[in-house]
Amino acid sequence: MPADDSGNVLLTLNEMQWIAGPPTLPPGVRIMVIEGNPREAGPFTMRLWFPAGTRVAPHYHPGVEHATVLSGSAHWGMGEKFDADKLRTMPAGSFIMICAGSPHFGQITEDTIIQAHGIGPWRTIYVNPADDPSMSTSGR
Repeated sequence: MPADDSGNVLLTLNEMQWIAGPPTLPPGVRIMVIEGNPREAGPFTMRLWFPAGTRVAPHYHPGVEHATVLSGSAHWGMGEKFDADKLRTMPAGSFIMICAGSPHFGQITEDTIIQAHGIGPWRTIYVNPADDPSMSTSGR
């Protein structure tokens, strides 16, 4: 990504590119890393595009998660078990902050873009390891 010698980043939308999400995210999710590298120590900013119908099983992260819904809407719930009755609709413009180690889950009913930032290294750890898409034998 374009950065000057001081590490400043100035990007237009046309300079950013979507790529396939990591295998720990459900198939079809795409990401756009804007700043930093989520897999390395230090700050990062990324966008995640979730297609309609995406469901994310209960999981947590080792660091604080900050997310802003840029378009569409996300249905977010807190807890170690997916419970549709606990989902809260977060429309475009909503902000979410989830503490490190706090299990949460989600469901997307329309194409949605979320911008997330935090401090790496970033990981997605599923409450039930069998829910981790990277453990699927069917591939992506």
